[in-house]
Amino acid sequence: MKAFDLSKLDAVRLGVLGDFALDIYWYADMKISQLSRETPHYPLPVVKEKISLGAAGNVASNMAALNPASVSVCGLSGDDWRGMLMKHEFAARGIDAEGLICEPGRVTNAYCKPMRCGISDVIYEDPRIDFAAQTPPAPASEKAVLAWLDKAESNLDVLCVCDQFDHGVVTALVRERLAKLSIPVIVDSRERAELFCGQNMILKPNELECRAALSRLSLAI
Repeated sequence: MKAFDLSKLDAVRLGVLGDFALDIYWYADMKISQLSRETPHYPLPVVKEKISLGAAGNVASNMAALNPASVSVCGLSGDDWRGMLMKHEFAARGIDAEGLICEPGRVTNAYCKPMRCGISDVIYEDPRIDFAAQTPPAPASEKAVLAWLDKAESNLDVLCVCDQFDHGVVTALVRERLAKLSIPVIVDSRERAELFCGQNMILKPNELECRAALSRLSLAI
């Protein structure tokens, strides 16, 4: 593994591979809502929209804020409006998104959060509206991810992996390739931490994820 010095972060080339998503906030001013004439409901009059990068995108965004030499990402999006917004958000932060693979017909992950505002300063969040891919990556997408990883050793100093969704980008073949990289790989996996076992890997589960992984290995703490 290559050694890297965090005190010289402006010279470090960072990469993020994983499950990217959008966080979309819709602020509705209920003071101007009027009862629908078709249904017995008050609609949510959206007066403000806020969009940011979520899941692995949040990791990449935070890294970019530290002003390293570069931040590059690899993951999947769909050919939908959320995919277009995601590319725009990466570009706005100076993040290299050439590794963001657009898979036709795939759902771009997003957490949409309706936020109700009223007379007081209280903001009430309605149940989220989630978009999440329900199918594994297509073979061509997986091949493109592996090709991106083939270049990672020469293009990056450290790689962060965010394995969050059930049908995410980190497949068995991708995990196998990650374990063979000569650069440090820092892994955050929600449901499969025990499957990342390369000598180059650093796992960072929270307490719940750690206990669940140990349980799946028939261990206990």
